[in-house]
Amino acid sequence: TIELSFFYRAETIDVNGIEFLPAIEQNLLELVADRVLVCGGIFQRRRLSRWQVAAVLSNPKDTLSAEHNCYPSNVAAESCHVIEGKMTFILGSLNITGMASAGFYAA
Repeated sequence: TIELSFFYRAETIDVNGIEFLPAIEQNLLELVADRVLVCGGIFQRRRLSRWQVAAVLSNPKDTLSAEHNCYPSNVAAESCHVIEGKMTFILGSLNITGMASAGFYAA
């Protein structure tokens, strides 16, 4: 497995509101899974054969960063959050094909 860690910034109109995290996490998972798991052109086939990605998971869950902070740059935003995102790539092969559920996509 490979665990990918990254940070992203979110500006909101609600100072304490972080209920957007699950929706953003799911959208990021879908975008990455489409790029990594779907075998569509020559570039995609090479990527799959090289890494042999069998599944992409959104675990561990995204969390507010305790180390980093930010300030809103948009005049409509009241707060800014730095989010620590993580995804896990399962390498090899699985006995599951075409299964998709919340937080998990398999080839």
